[in-house]
Amino acid sequence: MLNSSQHKSEQLAKDVEKTYKNKKNEIENLLVGAGAEDFLDLETRLQKFCPFEAIGMVRAEIRHAHFLSFLLNPKASHPFQDKLLKVFLQAVFSEDSLSQDNQLSMIEIHLMDCSNAIILREKSRIDLLIEIESNAGKGVVVAVEIKVDASESKGQLNKYRSYIESHYPSKKWVHRFAFLTLDRRDALEETDKEYWVPLSFEEVIGRFDQVVENSKLEGRAVDLYQDYSTMIRRRLMQAKDSEIAILSKRIWKRHRQALETLIEYQPNLQDELIEWVLEKENWEKLMSDLKNKLPQFTIETDTSTQKILRFKVAEWQEIKGFSTGDGTWVDSKSLV
Repeated sequence: MLNSSQHKSEQLAKDVEKTYKNKKNEIENLLVGAGAEDFLDLETRLQKFCPFEAIGMVRAEIRHAHFLSFLLNPKASHPFQDKLLKVFLQAVFSEDSLSQDNQLSMIEIHLMDCSNAIILREKSRIDLLIEIESNAGKGVVVAVEIKVDASESKGQLNKYRSYIESHYPSKKWVHRFAFLTLDRRDALEETDKEYWVPLSFEEVIGRFDQVVENSKLEGRAVDLYQDYSTMIRRRLMQAKDSEIAILSKRIWKRHRQALETLIEYQPNLQDELIEWVLEKENWEKLMSDLKNKLPQFTIETDTSTQKILRFKVAEWQEIKGFSTGDGTWVDSKSLV
């Protein structure tokens, strides 16, 4: 007869085996079973090649600024001429709640000659600076600050505005300031909110898409823009009602256990590196190298984890007060 302890042990083993089988079945179901159709559909949508994703541009503000300056430049080697620049200006000037006297109507922008526009990058560290001179009246200058993940630093936008106001006299120039972000957020500082127009990538790309669609233009530059638009929508906009969002939610609802298991065992470069270091041959070489490069010290291993390898210097342990930790970090109680 099994005692209570043995019975609990066997029951635990059965539960572990059952859990393992359930997870294995869930993963098989996701990949080749009833859930395979949704999963393959999502994989197909996400695996479409995008050159911008390939160069690591998704969250790189500098690269976004470079490509947007290309699109907005009417003299650049694309067929859009000043069409994208004008709809961008319309987005910037469509906000009429700011405390600025400088305003341009949509029809004024539509009729404006933008052929001589200059798009500057990093002038006085401003992401994009748009200059459009005019022989008949005031010119237009627009400062654009782009933020993907980070927030603006303290005083940053105010510094840019001061630069524009001092270098482009209001008697000759219409000033405008655009804060382009993923979520159309306002500037952090109250004084900046009075001047900086909040814009979202979704709004700008939506206007650009409409121009490209209506223009019926073709060519490599058009294809490149469409790749950029796809990347923005797929990786940055994440609309809740997008096809990818709906499909992803359905997969999570039906196959949560399988997905959580896959996340749990997701390959990790740090884990792989530590495993490689701990292989006997590599470990012996590492310790030998440490000994040769630091002959004045005796390097020994200390408490390590799956992700962190720790070492101690034996000579330092002899220093008075050096090993006075509480032992919860490393067994040696070393302070370093």
